Amino acid sequence: MGSKARLIFAAVKTALQAANGADPYTYDLSSAGRVVMRRPRMEDTQSPVVYAMLEGFDSEGAPTIGEYRRNLILHIEGRVSPGTQDPEERALSALDLLNDIMQALQSDRSLGNLVLDIIVSGTTLDGDEVGLTNFGIVYAMATMHWDALSTEGA
Repeated sequence: MGSKARLIFAAVKTALQAANGADPYTYDLSSAGRVVMRRPRMEDTQSPVVYAMLEGFDSEGAPTIGEYRRNLILHIEGRVSPGTQDPEERALSALDLLNDIMQALQSDRSLGNLVLDIIVSGTTLDGDEVGLTNFGIVYAMATMHWDALSTEGA
């Protein structure tokens, strides 16, 4: 079965794959290989694609004695190639992808009752700024919180 953190990681992937290109989504992330749970490589050229990887995992005191608030933080990078040389259009296409990511993750903010909440923030840029010619890039952070008994695993 694995830890609760692992279940949450899998639920994030499933939520992102719900973006199917139909309203309210702009891009289709539902097919195999469109949501990848690892760090991207410079040579990866698939589009659109979303990468999610562990950024941090910590705990702090919770409102109830004997419990701890767990915080799982994922770094999310998205890439989209709108097929244009216009840097403004690439940045706007990345904004659409960021919106899809936020919509998918926040459509069920409890991820099937696994977490108390999920908070997403992000930014976009023209890929030329980071050596990814003809791509729009998304950088986002998703933070999930849940309470766990001090005797439970993560």
